Amino acid sequence: MAAGYLEILRARHAARLLTGTLVGRLPNATAAIAVVLFIRAEGGTYSLAGALAAVYGSPTRWASRCSAASWTCTGSRACSCPRRSSPPSP
Repeated sequence: MAAGYLEILRARHAARLLTGTLVGRLPNATAAIAVVLFIRAEGGTYSLAGALAAVYGSPTRWASRCSAASWTCTGSRACSCPRRSSPPSP
């Protein structure tokens, strides 16, 4: 299995593209924990911190689903939020 990954990474510019996408997505991955840490540092409870992290994370989750479904199903056309877990078959 590792040989398959190495073969992909050896392709021209693949490692640079994958590194860029990883670095570009780090702020999305760390924002919820940053909310929790900030609320706790300011004296808030864990329940408040968790609720605010969930309020932050829910729109992010739906926006990413809409964006992915838009590009997967319809190309660059606008997308309404999908109501099913998998895209419709063509």
